[in-house]
Formats: sequence, structure tokens, C-alpha cells
Amino acid sequence: MHALPNPGEANGSRASLGALLGTAATEVDALSDVAGRLHSLIARHISQGNASEKSIEDAQMIDYLIQHLEALGDFLAQLSCVTPTDVLVDAESARAGVGLADLARRLMGEVAREDVPAGPAGDCELF
Repeated sequence: MHALPNPGEANGSRASLGALLGTAATEVDALSDVAGRLHSLIARHISQGNASEKSIEDAQMIDYLIQHLEALGDFLAQLSCVTPTDVLVDAESARAGVGLADLARRLMGEVAREDVPAGPAGDCELF
């Protein structure tokens, strides 16, 4: 995980590009962790011996996904570190294009909404 400054510290809708890149790196790292958990889950099911060859090949794509997410997170973190602190961007405009409200808040360095209760561990929400 990458500890970076809060991108929302700049005035108005202007925010530090480096901090925004760092926050994006942290989000990508979190996705890599989620993919790792999925990989473990699927590996347990495949190891039971009744998976088709195609299912095994498809499950191996999760490892590919994890490797690429980790590399992308590292790249974004490095960009964050080498971006001059005085480079500001219109973060509000960029945030407007993010369709997930909690993700948009986190990308701007805001804490997730407190009024959305998290379900107890183990709850499964299917779409």
C-alpha cells in the first residue's frame, strides 16, 4: 500500500496530480488484493478435481490479472513520486466521470460515506 498526500488538499477543484496518481495506485493495489482472494477461492474449488480443462485455463487468467494489477499499481505509484508537487489538475472534472460514488470519493482523498453501513463479514450480495 502506498501512503500519499490527500489529493483534495488543493484549493477548489484543483488537486495535485501526483497525489491523485498515488490514490489511484492504492485503489489498484486494493483490486489486486481482491483478485488474490478470488484466486484462492477458485483454486480451492478447482482442487476438488471436478473442474474442466477450460475452467482451469480460465482460472489461470486471475493470476494474469493480479500480475498486471500489481504492475499497474507500481507504475502509478512511481508516477506519483516523480510528478512535481506543483502540477495541479481539475480533479472535480475527472471525478465527474467516475460512476462509483465511493470510489470517486476515495480517489479525491475523501473518507468513504459513513451513512452507508457495511454488511457483516460473510454477507454475499449478488447482482
